[in-house]
Amino acid sequence: MGEALTVCIAASRHVRRLERGCESLPRPRGHAGISRGHQGHLQTAAPEGGPPGTARSSETAALSAGWLGPPLRACPSPGYQVTGVFMKNWDSRDELGVCTADRDCEDAYRVCRILDIPFHQVSYVREYWNDVFSQVPQDALRRTLFPLGGLTKDFVKKIAAENRLQHVLQKKESMGICFVGKRNFENFILQYLQPRPGRFISIEDNRVLGTHKGWFLYTLGQRAKISGLRERWYVVEKDGAKGDVFVAPHTDHPALYRDLLRTSRVHWITEEPPAALVRDKMMECHFRFRHQMALVPCVLTLNQDGTVWVTAVKAVRALAPGQFAVFYKGDECLGSGKILRLGPSAYVLQKGKSKSRVAIEGPSDGPGSGPGSGPTL
Repeated sequence: MGEALTVCIAASRHVRRLERGCESLPRPRGHAGISRGHQGHLQTAAPEGGPPGTARSSETAALSAGWLGPPLRACPSPGYQVTGVFMKNWDSRDELGVCTADRDCEDAYRVCRILDIPFHQVSYVREYWNDVFSQVPQDALRRTLFPLGGLTKDFVKKIAAENRLQHVLQKKESMGICFVGKRNFENFILQYLQPRPGRFISIEDNRVLGTHKGWFLYTLGQRAKISGLRERWYVVEKDGAKGDVFVAPHTDHPALYRDLLRTSRVHWITEEPPAALVRDKMMECHFRFRHQMALVPCVLTLNQDGTVWVTAVKAVRALAPGQFAVFYKGDECLGSGKILRLGPSAYVLQKGKSKSRVAIEGPSDGPGSGPGSGPTL
């Protein structure tokens, strides 16, 4: 039996708990870098002794938490001895039967029976309350393979059909957040957080347009449904201290666009930080902050505390603190950092230029010359 352990999970330090749950699996060796496949997914190099996607008599834990893709990871390949592991991340007893974890677990068990491989179930309910997986340490990545990383969905379905997994093919694709299900997101969140009523305020003239049940119910860029108003308004700023949500009248309003942000200390995957960034204190690369969004050209500026300023080549819509900016150089994923601060919006910059012109040309009694510039950053 070989000595490589591959765990198909983009998790964090909780991989260690999985290892304790599968103690019969041997320990790992070796890892190179991490890159994006042609479909934009993460892939890791193979264990020592073979090209990517190959190994010699390796034991593999194939993890599943839902729809079609995860069960297909369990399909045995030459040189691998596969064990199926189902992750339970939400306790359906806390809800009203919304999460389909029990049914998904039964489907995963059925896959393992068809493929004649062992089956285990592990629970991450407690961890999921506090940590939703994002940054992945190198010690987990070196034990990880992403066998579906370069495959299209249609090709994965073809593999499922060839392996007699018709019951999996019949499942609907998972959209959104599984434990929210078809419920209204606002109703779901208010089961766990107390309402904090606040105001909807126009970013343009500080008019109060209506009220809401809590600023935490809204994401920058989303439409704000304001009672009594037929016009479409979009969230552009939130003031958690006062509970105010600032809105603008157009989906492409300049208040939604920014080209500057600062992250927390960056988690670099293979080199901390990249030599070029250390040497020059600046580095050109690309970044994204939403899944599958187009990569945005940017310049990183390294700070002494390990944080970075990110300057986008062009303004980006709906950046928000708390999201993760993920950095890429060519096909390699370099790492990520949580967005802590944002630079001024295009709207604020435009107003600043207007005020500069007024100062030079003299005051005006026209619209927009009075106070009311919206929230400060």
